[in-house]
Formats: sequence, C-alpha cells, structure tokens
Amino acid sequence: PRLRLQIVEDRLSDYLVRSLHVLDTREEWLPVLTQLESEFPSVAGDGQEQTSWLSQLIALFSSPETLLNGDSLRTLSRRLGLSLEREFAQRGAETGGSLKGTLLRALAADRQKPDAGAAPSHDDRGGLLQALEMYQLCRVRFDQLGCMFLPLPLPFLEQGYLLAERKPPSDEEERPSHSLSLYLQLKSLGNLQINLLYDEEGLFLRFLCDTSRAAEFVASFRDELEEMLAKVLPVKGLSFAEGAPAPTQVLGQKLLKDARGVINERI
Repeated sequence: PRLRLQIVEDRLSDYLVRSLHVLDTREEWLPVLTQLESEFPSVAGDGQEQTSWLSQLIALFSSPETLLNGDSLRTLSRRLGLSLEREFAQRGAETGGSLKGTLLRALAADRQKPDAGAAPSHDDRGGLLQALEMYQLCRVRFDQLGCMFLPLPLPFLEQGYLLAERKPPSDEEERPSHSLSLYLQLKSLGNLQINLLYDEEGLFLRFLCDTSRAAEFVASFRDELEEMLAKVLPVKGLSFAEGAPAPTQVLGQKLLKDARGVINERI
C-alpha cells in the first residue's frame, strides 16, 4: 500500500566521466610541496616523529631512485590524503597530516590575500588538489571492485598507478593469491605494464612493453631481476612481450566498465 519507486543515479560514474581528463595532465609536485613546507611548519611533526611527513614526501619526490621501496609507498599512500573525508568523519579534527588537508588550508589562506587568484602558486595548488580529488574517485570505484588503487605521481614517470587485489583461495588452494599490476608510462620506454601474481607456488611476472624493441631491452635484464627477486621470493615464471596499453586508457576502461545505460520498463 505504500510502494514507492525511485530512480537511482550512478553519481560516481558521472563524476568520473567528467573528471577523466585530469589524468592526462601532469602536475609539478615538488615545487608545491616545498612551498607548503615553508608556509606550514606546524605540520613538521606527528607525535614523536623526527622528520615531518611533508619532508618525507619532498625527499621521495626529490630522489625516488634511492628511496622508493615498500615503506615509501606506504607513506605515499597514507599522506596523499585520499581518505581524508572518511578519517575526518571517524575521528574529527584528529586526523593525521595529509597533503590534501594541507592544500585545503593553503588555498583557504590564499583566498584571504589580495590578488591571490592571479598567483602562479595558487593555480599550481588548485591543479594538485584537483588531481588528488580525481585519485579519490578512482580509489572509491576500485574499492567497490575489490581492488586497492595507488597513484604513482613520481617525477620519473609520465603516468603511473598500481592496482592490487587479494583473491580468496579456491578449492584446490589453501592460501589466497595476490595479484598486483603496475601501469606505467616512461619517457624513454613508453607504456609499460607489469603483472605480478603470487600464490603458493611462488611469483609469476609478466612484462608488457610498448614495442618489441622495448621488450627486448627490458628482457636483457632478466638475469639481474631474477637474482634480486630470488632473495625474497621464488620466481616461477618470467615473460616479456609487446602490446602495453596507455595507463589512462586502461584506467578509463576499468573505471567505467560497469556503467550501464537506461532501461525503460513498463509494469
């Protein structure tokens, strides 16, 4: 007697479609991070930490070749602020320091200054905030798909991100398997896709490169790669091929693959 029908809109897909162009823009992170550190020295400590999280990000973006490891990726994932609103809803103002939170503070302070909108730093900060918000939309969508999304806006990459998924064990397996995919674009090598699968047997890797020439070049480091990985995990498979797609193309396909059109039904 009180039945009501309501159209449910997929707002997330709508936001994603309108924001996908942001993925093709390349922001300069290091100058903005350096400015923020000088303007907001109050972010210089969380508890007993000797080095501020902002300084850690600056160091990572200054020399990623020497600092890029599991710990630095965890710092990057935590400090970008891609979960800022959720943390604020859970803990209020006691959220940890994050880049998005600091950018919001900086932009609010800029608006109080005369002619702030014309300053180059204001535009750079706004562009960086827009990129972070796009990354947030991507993370929400991939959370729905059961994946973890981590953007890699590192200076030696034209584009890059990581997707990780933990699959439950099948009837034949006792432990879950873990798959991780890196979608990268480098100035010298072009597109590069690295698929990693880890299960009870060991680690399987597949490199998809932009061209056959790039695949041959990457494959020339096969022995060195196997030797490095063997210290941590048994390598059970390693292959190289061409055909890597552009990272933004793959991201768009994955983000919008479940989007559906309108069905007109009569009852």
